[in-house]
Amino acid sequence: MEIASGVYQLGVSRASNCFFIREPVPTLIDTSVPGRVGKVAEELLKLGVGLHELRRLILTHYHLDHIGNAQALRRVSGMRVYLHPLDVPYLLGEKHSGPLVARAVNGLMSSRMRYGPPWPVLPIEDGQLLEGDIQVVHTPGHTPGHVCLLQGGVLFAGDAFVTGEKFRETPPFFTQDRVRSRESIEKLRNCSFHTAVSGHGQPTAGAPAKLEQFVSSL
Repeated sequence: MEIASGVYQLGVSRASNCFFIREPVPTLIDTSVPGRVGKVAEELLKLGVGLHELRRLILTHYHLDHIGNAQALRRVSGMRVYLHPLDVPYLLGEKHSGPLVARAVNGLMSSRMRYGPPWPVLPIEDGQLLEGDIQVVHTPGHTPGHVCLLQGGVLFAGDAFVTGEKFRETPPFFTQDRVRSRESIEKLRNCSFHTAVSGHGQPTAGAPAKLEQFVSSL
């Protein structure tokens, strides 16, 4: 599904979304749940793109339903993988804090990652422009290193909130710090975009107005 010029939501899984940006650098944002490498390849081929053409992968956070295919895809493409440093200890299993349900789900999914979590990863930080076209917005709360991304008028919200007819919060049993999460949602009001997409919702046009309504309801 093309959600903006050269920006696509790939039909990889109903469980979690991932996105492809064609230019200027062929880029994936998140990779959905483990075991979907073949579906990612299939969806890209529909766009005339091979896995070997991917050059970078930006992970919004460390949860397994977003990083599930990262290392397997990198083995094929050799692409660079980016993740905020505050999420790295969780990625590597050095920290295990966070809601019990999230830990349990991550544990169940981890056994399905054939090559383990992506490593090494390159750091990203708030306000950074990746090769000049994707802006990083650090939005902690769902995880300490959660980021949103801005490119071409599209906000990639990850799990900061769920897009759709009405925006809504990610379920609290998956979010590490609800107070910081709400602060991050308010921070996004200062960003410029017209469309928003998320890890578990539908692409939404007219997104700034919906975000304002959402923030007012918190």
